[in-house]
Amino acid sequence: MAIVLAADAQVHKVTLVTDEATGKVVGTKTQIYKTDANPKPVCKVCVIKGKFGCVSVGLRLGEDGVNLWVKYLADNTKPESTIEECIQILEKYRQERFANHADKETVEILLAGWDGDEPKLHYFNNSGNRPITGGIRAIGKGYATQLMALTNKNVRGSSLHVVVDAVQRSILDAHIADSTRIGQGVNVLIIRRNEKPNPMEIPYQTMDDLKNKFKTDKTTYNEMLQKKKEEKEAIRLRGSSSSKR
Repeated sequence: MAIVLAADAQVHKVTLVTDEATGKVVGTKTQIYKTDANPKPVCKVCVIKGKFGCVSVGLRLGEDGVNLWVKYLADNTKPESTIEECIQILEKYRQERFANHADKETVEILLAGWDGDEPKLHYFNNSGNRPITGGIRAIGKGYATQLMALTNKNVRGSSLHVVVDAVQRSILDAHIADSTRIGQGVNVLIIRRNEKPNPMEIPYQTMDDLKNKFKTDKTTYNEMLQKKKEEKEAIRLRGSSSSKR
């Protein structure tokens, strides 16, 4: 089943509201996060439990506070629906709603699903949809591998960070960071649990432990790159000194 994520400069926590009698989605309720240090809306851990397992973040709301895209997707999918089916459903809705360009609501939605053991991301807005593929590169290895898709220029001034469990195939965390960031676009942190753990790798712990060790901010990222650079330089120097002997 695809997981609905969304990109928006304003960060909200959006929860699906369902009719208890029918189980149908009737709307959404939203909460904007703010902190004393940063009065701008910032997101905490936005894992929303809903029909999709997790429905998330920064959704730009439509009429009466309802994100009609999410409602349409919820009403027309089943828990076993694949991301391809969800893409087709949303594309049908997009064509119906924006065919005559009468509806000026700006909508950006990101779908996350699975292609084998890897997450698959697909981006929608009023004018079209496209997969997010190019420019993805891996950093690190083992339990924690961070993939950065830096090609999504439509996420206005923000980076959407998604943490996924590759074994359970679930979203552990999703949030938007629009201050310190490693790059504009979508950042996916994939958590893997191997049968033979490597003591040099980061063990799978709680979400709080993980976030403390693997913060996706610019400082941490640069420190990681600097450390790798120093390790390579040390290996190079050892090699050159051996050759001189």
